[in-house]
Amino acid sequence: MTEYTIDLCEGGTTYSESSYNSPDTAFDNSDAAGWISNSHDVVYIGYAFTESKQIEKLTLKSHPLLGYLNQNPTRFQLRAGNSAPTGTVQGTLLFEEDVAPEDEATYWTTVNQLREYTFNNNTSYTHYWIDILDKSGFLGATNEYKIGEIEMMEIVQTGTPYIRPDLVSQFYSASSQGSLRGKAAEGFIRPTIKQFFAPYMRGFEEIANS
Repeated sequence: MTEYTIDLCEGGTTYSESSYNSPDTAFDNSDAAGWISNSHDVVYIGYAFTESKQIEKLTLKSHPLLGYLNQNPTRFQLRAGNSAPTGTVQGTLLFEEDVAPEDEATYWTTVNQLREYTFNNNTSYTHYWIDILDKSGFLGATNEYKIGEIEMMEIVQTGTPYIRPDLVSQFYSASSQGSLRGKAAEGFIRPTIKQFFAPYMRGFEEIANS
């Protein structure tokens, strides 16, 4: 079974074309709000990483606003490159979803609905964006498209220990709040990063040697 990292869209820059509100709202890990486009029939929304990533999984959530399920995308392309899209930069096509017309009305059935897409990608890129091409509703709305959340992941390479960034964050949070210092006061040595992750590393070694 293929294992993927957690969402990697953190610390980079969001961008979009024909945007009613900030594209940040599609990458903020919140189900309270989402991204809304302007009136263009074809738009894009993307993410620029600070270093190249080999993305091979995409997730989308429908917008949290009730009554607008038919404005979530039913036809779109995920593209990638090392610069943002322009009239001359179209990027590399990695994945395309094109829902059949008879299935469009039931593709998104509730708010904050999660859909996952996996694909093969042999190249690392800094920029990944979604070209949105259609929806189940009629084109011509003032705000044509809506998306709740976008996430992007890499494949965890076999035999390569994967240390989740959120666990590192938890470690430093516990340290700054004094819970680890309390253990030191009780006679325990304050753990290093290596000691903190030792159980995880042993698990990876057992898998690699099995």
